[in-house]
Amino acid sequence: MNKKLRIAIVAGETSGDILGAGLIRELNQQSPIDIEFCGIGGELMAKEGFVSDADMEKLSIIGFDGLWENLQEILAIRKTLQQKLIANPPDVFVGIDVPDFNLSLEKRLKRNGISIIHYVSPTVWAWRSYRIVKIRKAVSLMLTLFPFEKKYYQQRHVPVEFVGHPLAKKLDPNFRIEDIDSVLLALKNECPDKRLIAVLPGSRRSEIEALGELFINTVLKIHKQDQNTLFLIPFANRRVGEQLQRLVTEHQSQQLLSKCLYFFDGHLSADIMRISDVVLLASGTAALESALLAKPTIVSYKASRLTYWFARLTSTVKYASMPNHLLDEPIVPEFLQNEATVENLSSAVLKYLNDDQLYASTAQALATIHPKLDRNSDRRAASAVLSFLEKELNKKLQKKKCT
Repeated sequence: MNKKLRIAIVAGETSGDILGAGLIRELNQQSPIDIEFCGIGGELMAKEGFVSDADMEKLSIIGFDGLWENLQEILAIRKTLQQKLIANPPDVFVGIDVPDFNLSLEKRLKRNGISIIHYVSPTVWAWRSYRIVKIRKAVSLMLTLFPFEKKYYQQRHVPVEFVGHPLAKKLDPNFRIEDIDSVLLALKNECPDKRLIAVLPGSRRSEIEALGELFINTVLKIHKQDQNTLFLIPFANRRVGEQLQRLVTEHQSQQLLSKCLYFFDGHLSADIMRISDVVLLASGTAALESALLAKPTIVSYKASRLTYWFARLTSTVKYASMPNHLLDEPIVPEFLQNEATVENLSSAVLKYLNDDQLYASTAQALATIHPKLDRNSDRRAASAVLSFLEKELNKKLQKKKCT
């Protein structure tokens, strides 16, 4: 490599922005030559010098919820980016997650001679398994966050590297209590006998609409049965915080809720889970975060009927949350769709609070997840990208010699 590298990256949501920022930082540190980055990313990637061609948030769509009103704009963004990259090809394209956006783009770019790395495996092993055909055509190298995914791709003849999960580096279960945020530590010290429950109903408006009232009513039922409980809710952003606080204000038991329910900024979510006894959350990345901290967790989710029907129709696994796929025996309770009721959720939380043996065995099992994923993923991902580029360069030089 003796020229300036050009790497295109597309991330479509906050988790991808985190991965992208870490990847860019490590690439700049490891590469012997300068790198120019282009594509679509968020604020964290921008802090590493990345200039985005479009608003990353436009790509953050879950299932069919919110898709139709945004589809035309999303397709236009993809078409524009595709034309730009084909006209001025990068040395490699790295698609970070958002497979419904990235895989089609990657397939077209690869047809035009651009090498493709996809970072974060789609859950093709769990549902919509037919996508493996498209992945095989679109992807030159798959970078996975979870160890079982590597075997899946090897068996299906897709080049793959397991790099570990960045959250494992961030979320060490062996934390020091004095490192906890001072506000949370003060609350814990003021209420030493209270049982703390972290409540994370989601980061998107659609998730709060589906789970917000359910979780608040669950909080009430638990507190009525055990008045020694306090509930801590970190909100992902200002909009979500306002949405949740409005639900509490409009609730008929607002006065009681105000005594047992505390709201915090989302950046405290990890510390909130650290000091909590039990975690109640919406299915998603938060379930993995809680598991990495070895916290007994209850998972719930509700989607639109169309999204849920499609997921059930194409699903090949029984469980929705990642911790259950990383354990030898699934132990994290999941209450989805019609099973997501106040009775089910409150009973599951109280069972952990009142059964010391169950609590201890669950925490012990969850503690096995962290060492499986702690691999310094940013560094390994960057090394995999640079190694891939070196191999591609050698192939081109060999081909040139033969001709």
